Amino acid sequence: MTPLGLDLSIRSTGWAIWGGAAGRIRTDLTAHAGWSDIRRRRHIAHEVACLTSRPLLAVIEASFAGPNRKTGEALAMLHAVVLDRLGDTCPAAYVTTGTLKKHLAGRGDADKQQMIAAAQTVGYPGRQNDEADAWGLALIGHHLLGGTDHLTPMRAACLAAVRWETPMVATV
Repeated sequence: MTPLGLDLSIRSTGWAIWGGAAGRIRTDLTAHAGWSDIRRRRHIAHEVACLTSRPLLAVIEASFAGPNRKTGEALAMLHAVVLDRLGDTCPAAYVTTGTLKKHLAGRGDADKQQMIAAAQTVGYPGRQNDEADAWGLALIGHHLLGGTDHLTPMRAACLAAVRWETPMVATV
């Protein structure tokens, strides 16, 4: 099983596959001008589904609050659409922003630059904050699956805060 980190956003969703690639699904570009939130959600969900060609554990940042009610509602709906697209066969876990920051950067209040720098120390090759957060989420997934790369006692303790949306099924 491969960990997929998702930093969902209606305008620029970061994604990372542990040990592989990272990128962004952008709907804030000129080519998408005038798109409704429904069309943006469908596009993002489709692109996430394209990343799931192998068995995955999706680890998603649980940030439903936006700067205003409309943004928060749009983000919550995006989470629902993506979870629906992932289906029941893809285990999904939620990690709060504070837990992600503590797990990756060692501080629950790390800023964007600290998160990027921390992600780079564990193999992230880029400089985008959305991707860096997704890389950190994929690292959490790696640790949840028993991986020990970059595992510290503090990071191990952070795993207790993970909330399972779709639990992993034990295989024999």
